[in-house]
Amino acid sequence: MSLPLAEQSAQLGLRVKSRELTDRSVNLVVELMVRAPITGVSITVDAEDPGLDVAPRRCDFRVLAPPIVAHAMHPPYPLPAIPLCSLVLSAVAGGRYPVTLRVRDASGRDLVAPIHTVIDIKGS
Repeated sequence: MSLPLAEQSAQLGLRVKSRELTDRSVNLVVELMVRAPITGVSITVDAEDPGLDVAPRRCDFRVLAPPIVAHAMHPPYPLPAIPLCSLVLSAVAGGRYPVTLRVRDASGRDLVAPIHTVIDIKGS
């Protein structure tokens, strides 16, 4: 799969996008939307190549709840809060780096199928 991407399951929806930070690093952002509260959600990104560093390796959420907007009578109007996980992927050299993104619940069960994608690092 290539980025950006969107996935849906019975329990949640997610969007994944990336943007270049430097010639050797990329910011990977995972946004989560749940339909009902889920406890103990974790997001991990595993790099197959030891030349790619992922920081942090994991994002943990004690509870994910559906976004709620409290109605306002005048500006500024509130927007729903969308939980996100922001990771920095850094490489020693330019190239294409395969990664696997997983979103799991507290029991370790995948909430969406593992996402296999390739991160392009421009390099210098």
